[in-house]
Amino acid sequence: MLAALLTTLSKVAFIGFGLGVAGIDFTGMSGHAMFAAAILPWVLDLLLQGRRPSVPGVDLLPGAVLALLVAVSRVHVGAHSWSEALLGSALGRAVTWWVWAAQATLQRTQSFPLTASALLATWLLLLPVHAPPSRCNGWVRGLSLRVSGHDRPYTRERMLRKHQRRTDEAIA
Repeated sequence: MLAALLTTLSKVAFIGFGLGVAGIDFTGMSGHAMFAAAILPWVLDLLLQGRRPSVPGVDLLPGAVLALLVAVSRVHVGAHSWSEALLGSALGRAVTWWVWAAQATLQRTQSFPLTASALLATWLLLLPVHAPPSRCNGWVRGLSLRVSGHDRPYTRERMLRKHQRRTDEAIA
């Protein structure tokens, strides 16, 4: 929950108040990358449970790789810059590490049923095809404008133009 709050606050800070970092093209952490890195390692761990290697933490690797692909996809579709995708991913990985460290002392005695694994895998494959579009961006934009009192969201283009003007003035 703290990771989701930090991700949202980074977006509100930019959209509402223009607090970004033009030098690295940062306007807020990628929520997709953060959630993927925080959740997918554990989902795939459940699917592979009972068929895990003896090296601690290696069972989270397939989900971590899939989460990294999600972060890269956010850049390739133009939704985020590299800095936003990587910082969101890093925050999600911190969550995964924290959960892993907290549960490392627990002994698992039951494995996830194979039928449940198959149903979960099917659901994960069908979700992107049948899920309605997310309204989160609209909610974050509305929250940002309400909190800041502005009538227009601050944009990446505006930040980059301002940065370019400052750079040009410094050179001249």
